[in-house]
Amino acid sequence: MYVTTQLIHLRKQFGLTQTDVANKIHVSRQTVSHWENGRTYPDIQSLQLLCDLYGVSLDDLVNGDIQSMRGKLLKRGIQCRFSVS
Repeated sequence: MYVTTQLIHLRKQFGLTQTDVANKIHVSRQTVSHWENGRTYPDIQSLQLLCDLYGVSLDDLVNGDIQSMRGKLLKRGIQCRFSVS
């Protein structure tokens, strides 16, 4: 799964808007939109902030598949609303 898709899934899973994410990691809403649409890619500092925000490792965010992330979220008691393709 690509980072762009993971960013969208995680943001929605946590019930956040692009503006919410932008405010929490100190970037613009347009920046978050560009990441999610694959126009640009988060820099390493932004990736770390996103990992901290969502409670996932950099490996999970960049390389992890959705099934692995789903299991980790379920263990934390977070209901998963996205499906594994």
